[in-house]
Amino acid sequence: MLTGNTIFSMITFREDLCTIINNSLTYKYTLGGQYLLSAEVYHYWGFQKLYSTIKYQSVKKIKHADMLIKRSLFIGCVPILGKMEQVKIGGTLIEHFNFNLSIESISITNLDKGLASSQVQRDKNTFILLGAILEEDKLFYDWLEYQIFLISRIGEKNYLIKYG
Repeated sequence: MLTGNTIFSMITFREDLCTIINNSLTYKYTLGGQYLLSAEVYHYWGFQKLYSTIKYQSVKKIKHADMLIKRSLFIGCVPILGKMEQVKIGGTLIEHFNFNLSIESISITNLDKGLASSQVQRDKNTFILLGAILEEDKLFYDWLEYQIFLISRIGEKNYLIKYG
């Protein structure tokens, strides 16, 4: 039997999950825009490998947002689409990577909260979706960290010659 307190608890949990999904949308749109801008800068600089890699990530972030919107609507949330963090672009490759790493880190932390919340609410499908997105984000986070490590070891100029 559902009591008033039980229904209130369910609504509170759902609101928590809606907030997390909306925060994830903010980060996905921010990263999508940031990666799109970075990719175009790399293209302008003549670094086609980096352009392709980062442009692909931009598209991936928007696809993640699309999946989050669909899930949000399915569970009864109102997706907030017009919110973005400031897109930051640096003058050097290392600055680009560090800005990207910073936003990815915040996004990953938010997705971790979403996993915990969806598990508490026994929302298996949201848990699976957030887990899949989180796994992809962590892989790219690791890639960014490794690129920063490479640059610190061989220098930006040598990095761009080999990996640009």
